[in-house]
Amino acid sequence: MTLIERCPSRRVYLSGLTKDYVKEVFMEIEMPEHPLAFTSEGVPTIGAFYHALLDAFKDVNPTIDPARQLTGNVGAANKLGARTDLGVVEESIALIKEQGEGTPESPGSGNAPAHYYRFGELYHGHKLRWTGTDWKCDGDPVAFPDTYPMGRLTTASWPNPAPEVAALLTTFNQTYTTMLGHLDKAWETGSATEPNASIGKMYQLASPARSLPQMPLPDSDGTHTYGPEFLVVPT
Repeated sequence: MTLIERCPSRRVYLSGLTKDYVKEVFMEIEMPEHPLAFTSEGVPTIGAFYHALLDAFKDVNPTIDPARQLTGNVGAANKLGARTDLGVVEESIALIKEQGEGTPESPGSGNAPAHYYRFGELYHGHKLRWTGTDWKCDGDPVAFPDTYPMGRLTTASWPNPAPEVAALLTTFNQTYTTMLGHLDKAWETGSATEPNASIGKMYQLASPARSLPQMPLPDSDGTHTYGPEFLVVPT
């Protein structure tokens, strides 16, 4: 069974931030293997993906060459080291799961809940708290942020945008493509300069990304706006 077969795909779409979008997309993507709340059983989870990823490493048992792996400090408190054997890979995947998902006993090991539970707080409008017997989202209020009402984009691109919108979309997509290209080069060559170049391009996405949601979609009576497409375009 392949990694894709073990982890069925989810249907995602681009949209403005709404409570339905938080629940249908963000929480579905970040769902832990053993969610403490908010969901029914029997659905594929991000935990299942990490399990399948580790199983693939164990099945193949590849020789892991650290020669082109990037190392160094990540932020002020974390150090990125080379992965040299299967044991270190297993430890790394366990750490990713713990920090991103929480654990079956706790929604997080640090000061903030794991991603799934933070989205749950946003959806329910209350902080997650320990009641003494279980976890519930009935703590202090969590305000839902004000956002532009970006419309729902379920196809690859917006149909027939006006010239000024098309120009912004082109700028965003070309910059996004270049950003991913730098990441590909980092994987391909192990160059330490490529990730920094990618981060620079990521910041350049901010200007068109802020401008697009201020442009109303045609035939929406001003109730919905454009947003980025995140398309990889020919270079």
